Amino acid sequence: MDAGLEGDVSGVEAAVDAYLAGQCEDRRQALLKALETLDTETVDSDAYASRVAWRSPLAVPSPDVIGETSSHPIAEDIPSSEFAGQITLVKSAKQCVLHPNPGTVAALEAAQAALGRFRNQMGSGPG
Repeated sequence: MDAGLEGDVSGVEAAVDAYLAGQCEDRRQALLKALETLDTETVDSDAYASRVAWRSPLAVPSPDVIGETSSHPIAEDIPSSEFAGQITLVKSAKQCVLHPNPGTVAALEAAQAALGRFRNQMGSGPG
């Protein structure tokens, strides 16, 4: 995963931690901003992938790093299970921000806990 994208995911994780520690409008807005930053990064990555896709027939390699936005990405190795947990967390956070209710908060807490359990098993922290 591109380091910039991983940094944005870590920002979402920190905002989730803060929001779940004390749900208030300021923390919901901070989580929303972190999600918007992540969305901007993914849009940039999609645009880059579209720009270089035509080069593949010319033997220029296509993007191999998730979130890549340049021809020389700084990549971080993320286990696929951790990446899947991050995706679940981000999706749950988006639902919680858009539709804050006990159900979406519970789903966000469950996603956070699942990612935490995976990391504890692997002996790693966020990002």
